[in-house]
This record gives sequence, C-alpha cells and structure tokens, in this order.
Amino acid sequence: MEFTNAITIEQIRAAKPEMVYYGANTCWWTHDPKHLGTTGAGLPCDPRGGVLFQTDDVEGFLKAAEMNASHYGRHGLRAFMAAHHLNCILSFAGCAPWCSPNWEDYNAAIDLFDYRNASGDPKNHIFQFDIERMRNELGKFAKRQNEEDKEK
Repeated sequence: MEFTNAITIEQIRAAKPEMVYYGANTCWWTHDPKHLGTTGAGLPCDPRGGVLFQTDDVEGFLKAAEMNASHYGRHGLRAFMAAHHLNCILSFAGCAPWCSPNWEDYNAAIDLFDYRNASGDPKNHIFQFDIERMRNELGKFAKRQNEEDKEK
C-alpha cells in the first residue's frame, strides 16, 4: 500500500461535496461517488468490495476527524487523509486504489512516504509531480471495473 498525498482536507471542503462514503469494515472513505466500486450484485463498495456507510453531514464528518485525530494513530489526521480514495493505492506500478481495515497500515504507508521524501527516493518525487497521471489512471481503473461489472 502506498500513500500519495493527492488530495487534502481543504480541497475536499472546497469541493463542497453532498455526501461522504466510508467503509464499514475498512478505513477507506471518499467524497466523490465516482470513486465507488460496485459488487457483483451492483451495490456500491470500497476497493476491496466492502460494505459502505454514507452521510450527508460532510462538515460534521470532517470536523469529527479533526477533533479525534489521535484515533487514527501516530500520524493523526494525516492517516485519516491517507485513507481517502485518492491518497491510497496498492502500488505505484498500477495505481489501483486500495484500502485497509486498520489505521496502522496507513501510518506505515506514511512512514514509507516520509522516508522516501527524506532520502530523495525518486518514486515519491516522480509521483508527486505526476498527480494528474495518477488521477487519469484511477479513472481508467474505475472505468474498467464498471465495464467488468456490466459484463457479469
């Protein structure tokens, strides 16, 4: 799992989304319905196929995260943001969105991200300057997933 830091909480607020969707059994969440996967039965799901909750109290959801940052582990709100659909991928190779059922995985991904930035690892730097490519890849992935679901 890799942390990409592609979207911030400020950008989410600025987008003024109508709804937040979040995993029942994972830490994953998003503000964009285009990020939702679908199960074989056609139900919306997280990247692992997990059940979702949703709320239209977007600001309440974000404020609760900010007020309870310690819940997310040693990186606090950064770990919360790492669980957002645009900030967590399975690997740099394929850019497929990913999610974990525990906050420790997100904290470890942030540790790796920070280590790479501090050490000058080109994986982070190349990726940081190519966020638009990542978004395009995520869009292609979602389109393929939707097409596969339609074929079933």
